Amino acid sequence: MKVITSKDNTLIKQTTLLKTTRGRKQNGLFLVEGLRLCLDAVNSSFTFVNTFFTEQFLKAHEEDAEKIMECSEDSIVVSPEIMQKLCDTENPQGVICVCKKPHLSFELKGDGKYILLENVSDPSNLGAISRTAEAFGLDGLLLTGGCDVFNMKALRASMGALFRLPTTEFSSIQDAFKILKEKNIITYAAVVKDSEKEIREVDFKKGCAAIIGNEANGLSSTAKDLSDVLVTIGMDGRAESLNAHAASAVFIWEMVR
Repeated sequence: MKVITSKDNTLIKQTTLLKTTRGRKQNGLFLVEGLRLCLDAVNSSFTFVNTFFTEQFLKAHEEDAEKIMECSEDSIVVSPEIMQKLCDTENPQGVICVCKKPHLSFELKGDGKYILLENVSDPSNLGAISRTAEAFGLDGLLLTGGCDVFNMKALRASMGALFRLPTTEFSSIQDAFKILKEKNIITYAAVVKDSEKEIREVDFKKGCAAIIGNEANGLSSTAKDLSDVLVTIGMDGRAESLNAHAASAVFIWEMVR
């Protein structure tokens, strides 16, 4: 097993760049931090390039470390200081993997149920929405714009759901709607105007997709114009709107109940 002791090591510098969206795009790689997510990545059959461990982690998690090492091209021991530099959390567990980014695409089903996120920019929201979608059995997550699926915060918030839930990215909202309409999937846009159809009045039995917009600006006019139905979540309290994750959770529940 290799050992790296310098923070200025070339591999360490290259790996640190993967903490940025630009670095992930340029290299086609992403980081998976922590024991649970690394094991989820193993079970999801991702291709591991490198895995970094601390000595303390290897001693405390010998069996799990062996599983991860079996999937990795190279296993490297680093100091806690270097591990801290590579990781995104304040108190790293002592393991971080470099994986190849998979191609995000899958075939939509006409009778499937999906959630489409337009320009959702908060990685914690993206991760939490994917976790909820997987928990309630949605058929897939559709993305256009917004934050990177392989953002480390998104992966942590998803608790591994982003590894398992079928996900596809579209270059534009128009491209997403083109596919949805080709499959005869009914599209429901989440809006805040109480003059639109209330969600409890909607029949979600057929193949459908809920469209959720950006945290600050909501859905674009294009997304609303292309949607089949504009839907609002009726609220009796004083809050004017829900955040992206909360709105998604309500739609997901109504879609599957």
